[in-house]
Amino acid sequence: MNADRTAVLTVDGHSYRYQPLDRVLPRAERDTLTYAVRILLENVARRAPAALAEVADRARTGGGTCEVPVHPNRIMLHDTTCLPALADFAAMRDSVAELGGHPERLQPAIPVDLTVDHSVIVEEYGHPDAVERNLLIDFRRNQERYEFVKWAERSVRNFRVVPPGTGIIHQVNMEALARVVWRQDADDDGPPWLYPDVLVATDSHTPMINALGVVGWGVGGLEGQAAMLGEPVTIPYPTVVGVRLTGGLRPGVGATDLALTLTERLRARGVVDAFVEFCGTGVTTLGWAERAAVANMAPEYGATCVFFPYDDETAAYLRLSGRDEAHVRLVDAYLTAQGLKRTEDRPEPRYDDVLDLGTVEPSMAGPNLPHQRLSLSRVPASYRTATADTGRETAAADPAFGEPLPEGPVAIASITSCTNTANPALMVQAGLLAERAVEAGLSAKPWVKTSLSPSPPVHGSSRSICGRPGCCPRWRRPASTSSVSAA
Repeated sequence: MNADRTAVLTVDGHSYRYQPLDRVLPRAERDTLTYAVRILLENVARRAPAALAEVADRARTGGGTCEVPVHPNRIMLHDTTCLPALADFAAMRDSVAELGGHPERLQPAIPVDLTVDHSVIVEEYGHPDAVERNLLIDFRRNQERYEFVKWAERSVRNFRVVPPGTGIIHQVNMEALARVVWRQDADDDGPPWLYPDVLVATDSHTPMINALGVVGWGVGGLEGQAAMLGEPVTIPYPTVVGVRLTGGLRPGVGATDLALTLTERLRARGVVDAFVEFCGTGVTTLGWAERAAVANMAPEYGATCVFFPYDDETAAYLRLSGRDEAHVRLVDAYLTAQGLKRTEDRPEPRYDDVLDLGTVEPSMAGPNLPHQRLSLSRVPASYRTATADTGRETAAADPAFGEPLPEGPVAIASITSCTNTANPALMVQAGLLAERAVEAGLSAKPWVKTSLSPSPPVHGSSRSICGRPGCCPRWRRPASTSSVSAA
């Protein structure tokens, strides 16, 4: 921490230290920067002061190139990418033990959260206990993997596991894990430090958390392991594409319509490896769920971050999802002091593009790729075109189901992904549509696999999603004896 640039903030009678951005750049220059770049600049000033002059000069002049060493304060893994990282960690601990050292001294330098959500497969469907049956299958199929994960949970500090069947990794991050502002005890017995929540994760859809004003993006396994050991994640100084939103969504137009429209528009513009940031009066009309749907689509147009600055809507979501009220006040006070809270009366950075939300229309993805978009009026014709030539001369009886399959059949009917299940309005709409379909006499054909992956439950506090007594009891049972090294 660079002590000569620090300041003290008092919130609810408690003092905190932070490194104010207006001592890195004059306030007038700071206010011309996009909010995401301000967060990167704070990170460099606090953690990599040797690089600050070059990064600040690039921010000030807008020209030239430089690298930005970003030190995330936490990392997230999912179950299909955690094994190499944990295996390397176990091997290093074994090596330390063989050399006569103490393996328990080798620990992650920053908190690591592992969310188990990718391995559960829909084997059972169409009956009330399908979820429990699929979890039982998953525990049997992945027993060895879970024994290894449990070893890490017991043996590695700064390492938590969100169990299977709890929810989708990025929604867990939004509802429970993200703090927006991080608090860290000081080494010198002085006031604790405050700084923005910055993370990397081994999943491409990590930018969903950008909806809460948190800078985060997906990285590869080697970068993730390096971050676990305290190394910076170095990126080129980002190109930032700013989009000013105006107006508001029309009745009947939802978050998915907005996400598909922006995906189509940003792919056409070209934002690969760029930061995209939204501002303008239209942002105020969007709730956290709409913002999450847009941010979650970042991989579909190649952006590193899709950032919505912190504002009053973010604070309302923190309260809605059970964050402690004192923490919400701390978040608001710190981000206001740092010029990181977006309000209508603050100077607005320059943004490159403008989208009138009133021009967004009801849409559907497809017909082939998720970034494709069709207005609803064009869907019937596109479906007839896509199924005109299936390559099958006759609708023969299927041996597994005993009846002919029609031309162009639907084989999977799934409501999943954090794009959909993060949004309560979309879930309610899907439920009402299904209810009306049943009332009209419709039913799923036997060859259609149906599944629903709703967002995780929030148990009333950000700590309880992987620590609440009685939560996920099957995961909390003592694990069987594992062959993993005791080191």
